[in-house]
Amino acid sequence: MTDFTLLYSKTKKLKVLIAEDYSPARKDLFEALQDLFKSVKAVEDGEEALRIYKECMTDENKKIDILITDIKMPKLDGVELCKAVKKLNSKQEIIVLSAYSDSEYLVKLINLGISRFINKPMNDKELIETLLKISSNIVDEVDDTDNADFINIGNGYSWNRKKHLLFQGETLVELTYYECLMFDLLIQRNGYVCTKETIIGFFDANGLMLSDGSIRNFISKLRMKLSADLIESVYGVGYRLNY
Repeated sequence: MTDFTLLYSKTKKLKVLIAEDYSPARKDLFEALQDLFKSVKAVEDGEEALRIYKECMTDENKKIDILITDIKMPKLDGVELCKAVKKLNSKQEIIVLSAYSDSEYLVKLINLGISRFINKPMNDKELIETLLKISSNIVDEVDDTDNADFINIGNGYSWNRKKHLLFQGETLVELTYYECLMFDLLIQRNGYVCTKETIIGFFDANGLMLSDGSIRNFISKLRMKLSADLIESVYGVGYRLNY
């Protein structure tokens, strides 16, 4: 696997924000990264970079994974940009582009927790190595978190307790809000029986009305989407996950 192919396998789902006031350098970096990353934004000053960073924070699908910034920029320099971003997200991955003349700023950046520096003028090898190391850390952390959030409930099904999603293998099972709540309750009970009173009380606590009679219809419709024996009926008592 070539360096480029390996890098792309890690970066293809990530988003990058570049802050560089020197137009030729900004253009070269943008063009080098746009085929590697899902999204690349490039701006010419720290103030604009901070505005975009904050804007992207409001949407999980747009959050910036890697910030690449020069040090000397108009309106807001790289040190102040890093300081502001670290206040918003202390774990933000940041790469600082530093020229030899920027050495006086490096101590301030290191004290902010910045440890990724690329010397200017950049060379391709250093850029690829740095991006690969950072991207691998991000992707591995996401994978570990996602795996920890999954509960295997048997019959090829798994439940993501963080995102409240049910999968059969790698296929998402489409559930209504009521059905998602029911799975939350069944998972919480961990194989123990959920009585009808428990179910009604749980839905009531979530601001939803569910009668004794409607539970049977509700469970029946849910079972039509699942393996027949995944939700077990305990006659005269209630229901439980059969796993």
